[in-house]
Amino acid sequence: MTLKERIFGRKVWKVIDRHGGSPWAPEGAKVQYRRFRRVSALGWLADSDYHLTAFTHQEDGVWFLNNNSVLGDQLWECRGWRMVRLSPISCLRCLENHEFHFPPFINWPKGTHMFQQIMLIRKVATYEP
Repeated sequence: MTLKERIFGRKVWKVIDRHGGSPWAPEGAKVQYRRFRRVSALGWLADSDYHLTAFTHQEDGVWFLNNNSVLGDQLWECRGWRMVRLSPISCLRCLENHEFHFPPFINWPKGTHMFQQIMLIRKVATYEP
């Protein structure tokens, strides 16, 4: 990671719902995203090593939006800080201890990573079937 990435974050892409939240997170695990503000996973999620998901390639974000979204979900260009896991799949077990289960139909593209902090920059697309 370069000094520039440490300061300004890495360019990533994130899918959020039309209300600015985590579209597939169950109640009690949702994060509310805001433009130009850094957000982090809820404390108990971060303590379980489950952080915020984002895509390192725009194509993966577009694919995810088109294959896992509902009307109004949005793809945003973002900045991500402190990549901590290569895949959210390896972390889902920690949520089972808290009786949280993500829908089994979520298909995570290969370019999905987890970051300790994410900031929305610019909306790229909105899902409209």
